Formats: sequence, C-alpha cells, structure tokens
Amino acid sequence: MGAFRPGYFLWIPFLLLCQPGCSARAAKVSGTVVYNDTINDYPLIWGTVNLMSEDQKPYQGQIQPDGTYVINGVPFGKYAVMIHSPEPNPAAADARKKKLSPQIEKKIKEKAEFRNKWFAIPERYSDFTQSGLVLKVEQANTTFDIKLTE
Repeated sequence: MGAFRPGYFLWIPFLLLCQPGCSARAAKVSGTVVYNDTINDYPLIWGTVNLMSEDQKPYQGQIQPDGTYVINGVPFGKYAVMIHSPEPNPAAADARKKKLSPQIEKKIKEKAEFRNKWFAIPERYSDFTQSGLVLKVEQANTTFDIKLTE
C-alpha cells in the first residue's frame, strides 16, 4: 500500500458540498409581466408567477410593483406557467376609522394608492391548462418576459 497522504482528505468536504449542486442543473428564471391592451404595456404590480414541471413540482416567484419577478432553483426542463394576481387586500383601509399615528396613516395611504394601480387580468392566465404559457428552461439564467393580452 502507498504512503498516507493527508492532502487527499482535503477534497472530501468539497466533493460532499458540490454533490447536490453539481448533479442537478438548476436555473434562475426572471422577467417582467405586463398586460397589453393592444396599444400600451402595463406592468402587473401584484401577484405570483407559478411554474409547474411535467412531474407536477411547483415553483413560484413574487411579482414586484414594477412587474419583475425572480424564481431561483428551477431545474432544467419544460414548465406550464400561470399568473395569480388577486385583488390586494382592502382591509387596511378600514383602519382609518381609528385614531392612528401619522406613520401608520402614511402607510395606509400608500397601500390605497398601490391598490388603485392594480387591475384584473383575464381569468385564463390563472389556470395552468388554459394560460397557453409554456417555458423551457435550458440555461442557468433564463429570461422569460410574459405579455398578457385579452
């Protein structure tokens, strides 16, 4: 047998840490969700972008107020896509009935303005089988911009 070489053991932690990430190819999927009324594009300000893999594993990313979203850790493959954008909760406006601090009043006003920018999207986009949206993830950084129409 050969001589004992301590340097060989330095590779073990690296190999163990690399194993999960190296064996599964995963991507960051990002983009912008807009609604087009045939003239202009309007960013969707609220909701989620939802992916469903062929083996029924879900992945989800939050839509930001500028219409952008990011979903990390998406394995390479083909996905059905749906958009979920329910009306933001109007319950905060009811808090106006109480005496509140100026900071709380400001936050409530901002939320009301945010709700006023929200708009409903066609219902078909909130169903994987009817949205018509399909994504194929083949790169580590995948851009998937979504344009919703009537």
